[in-house]
Amino acid sequence: MKQTTRAITSKNASTDQICAAIAYSYLRRKVYNDACIATIQMKTEKLNYLLEKFHIKYAKQQKYFEIRDCVGPIAQYLNNDEVICINNDEPVARALELQDIFGHRVLPCVDEQGKCIGLVQFNDLINVISSVRNEECTKQIKTSEHMVLKTTKGTLLTKRKLSQNIKDFNICVLSGNDDYIMPKLVRLSNTELECTIFITAKNDQAINYLIQHNAAIVIVCKSFIIPRERHLDPDEFCLHTVDLNLFNIDQVDTNNTVVIQSEMSVAAITLFVKHSQPVGQFIKDDDKEFIFNQTTSIQEIRKKMAKNPNYDVVAIIDDESHVTGVISRFDLLNENILNIYTIGFTQNSLNSPCGMDHRGVQVMGMIDNKDMAKNSTIVPTYSLVRPYAAISSVVYELFTEFDVKIPVNIAGLLLGGIISATKILKSPQTKNFDKEAAKALAQISGQQLVQFGSELVVQKQQLSIEERVTQDVMEYQTTYGRIRIAQIETDDLSFEAEQIGEIEQILKNQKKFLFNCCMITDVVGGNSIFYVYTEINMAEFDQKFYYQHFNDIKNCYLLTDMMSRKTQLVPHLMNVLSVLDFDQSMMASQVTSPQ
Repeated sequence: MKQTTRAITSKNASTDQICAAIAYSYLRRKVYNDACIATIQMKTEKLNYLLEKFHIKYAKQQKYFEIRDCVGPIAQYLNNDEVICINNDEPVARALELQDIFGHRVLPCVDEQGKCIGLVQFNDLINVISSVRNEECTKQIKTSEHMVLKTTKGTLLTKRKLSQNIKDFNICVLSGNDDYIMPKLVRLSNTELECTIFITAKNDQAINYLIQHNAAIVIVCKSFIIPRERHLDPDEFCLHTVDLNLFNIDQVDTNNTVVIQSEMSVAAITLFVKHSQPVGQFIKDDDKEFIFNQTTSIQEIRKKMAKNPNYDVVAIIDDESHVTGVISRFDLLNENILNIYTIGFTQNSLNSPCGMDHRGVQVMGMIDNKDMAKNSTIVPTYSLVRPYAAISSVVYELFTEFDVKIPVNIAGLLLGGIISATKILKSPQTKNFDKEAAKALAQISGQQLVQFGSELVVQKQQLSIEERVTQDVMEYQTTYGRIRIAQIETDDLSFEAEQIGEIEQILKNQKKFLFNCCMITDVVGGNSIFYVYTEINMAEFDQKFYYQHFNDIKNCYLLTDMMSRKTQLVPHLMNVLSVLDFDQSMMASQVTSPQ
């Protein structure tokens, strides 16, 4: 089974985190030659622009990244791609043969287009073939002339082309001499003869009669007799065969009857004829519940198989219903299905990251630009933390350490991540290394920093104002309630100021917070507008917040030289709130959300 490795991001990952994950997966493929690709749960407008601009393709084309709602183990990571399938028109004998050769007790069954339609289980075939509900069920089967010849592996004496149409046949075994058999045959109608498979030994008169009256199929087996002239010892019981001789049957080539000569006994041929039935007719409706797309989570498959102990194997298919593999109960016991490298993960514990079923997941390493002291893993794990503003800068440093040349498209992606995280290198969090990395990546990708940054900002402006206000949001808990701060990036504050009224209504319609805010940041000019929607009295807040109102708009402030919500706005806001007097009059209409 191939080992699966993924570079993953958190559920609400930033453009920087996603760009870094895609670039890191490329680096691993080059350095370690493993099949690592990035797994992301969402795409931002900036990311869409970068992917299109630098021709980064989806996983189906060029294995750069995949998009999934859950980043835990999926069927694709676990299935055994050395799968043996059987066509629905193949005989039961072929299914039993494959199961004997390969030891597979369950075979995916496919139609003529190669699409999976069900599962063929060994136990089901045995039960159906060997079960005898009544005498009639042992005499009737569904098969075709072609299937009978293929299963019995005899010699066809008829020159006409055999039909592959499946229809109902009776089975009639003729035993005894012609004097005993003939009276029974003459009582059969032509209709009965034309839908019956006759199995007999060397009974020339009976065979001639069946051919003359257009019986459906006649299978002539070897005769096994004990020569009268020879006395056999009890320890030497051996059957001697009489060679078949059908040259005296003169109508084999001219009539419709299919005549097959076999080297096997009547008993063996009778069993093989029953095995000539197509496996497709033994597929149950319940089987379809055990055909899973390759993106199905392993957890879902575990739950399904736990409820149905009769199924030991499930089939895995692609989007076109073609079989890509199978998963057994034994496979589900594997505790190392997926190796992951987390990129910018901010979870408290990497044993069970957000959106991930941790069973079968092995955290191999962590790459971040933040404090990871709270993260914990069961086994010692590689971790790399650098104090840069962008995780893309950390990944760029790894490229230089491993002396791997960065291709143009990956350089453009990393540059986009750095530009996005540092607000075109103007964020106060920006370090010298971020600037050095951006300069080098701009040269490789052929981009001009400010122009490239403006192009990224414009991508979000194509969204509706409501989408922009609700997309990039952070929440913070205070003593008196929760604070929510959305951030919008722009290259024109005057344009955004015209939409303050719409922003106010959007914030008002959302669930209530102590403060429901929106920070509009000019990534080119380096200033921001801060609008606050609240139901408390803002008079004292205006005095202690320090910043002036923007265009005399109530509860709207101009934040000069402020771009970072995390490192600039939030610390200042928390200090102001800590000295406010939240008396009963201020809190009278405030409804805080539950924690």
